[in-house]
Amino acid sequence: MIGNDARSLLAGRDGTTAVEFALASMALVLFVFGAVEMGRMLWTQQVLQSVATDTARCLAIGSGNCPDGGSYAVSAAVKRGLNDVQSAEVAVSLNDSCGSAVGLFTKVTITYPFAPVLPAYIPSPAGGLTASACFPHD
Repeated sequence: MIGNDARSLLAGRDGTTAVEFALASMALVLFVFGAVEMGRMLWTQQVLQSVATDTARCLAIGSGNCPDGGSYAVSAAVKRGLNDVQSAEVAVSLNDSCGSAVGLFTKVTITYPFAPVLPAYIPSPAGGLTASACFPHD
């Protein structure tokens, strides 16, 4: 026979809210971290695209500000808050085609190894992030 103490223990629901919150909060925290990481990845992609566009334009017009595409891209990325872009990640082609467009283009491609803060929960994109831009020249 079950005593009164055991019955009150089985009927008690004092800790259910805490247990439910603990279980739900883990999913909520992972969702919030995932949203922050996705935002960081999209911001990084936008910065890379902007840097690739500026570098292609600077090289195509023959500006004295960018004698070397790699160093110009690195400094432009640092100015935008992306401090770990390496010159070796920047590929420059001075006489290239660009999609279906006709003519000669300066093409800049930046490949960046994006690393998430929580790689066990949020996988990094295969091959990293890539930004490419073309600018016509004579």
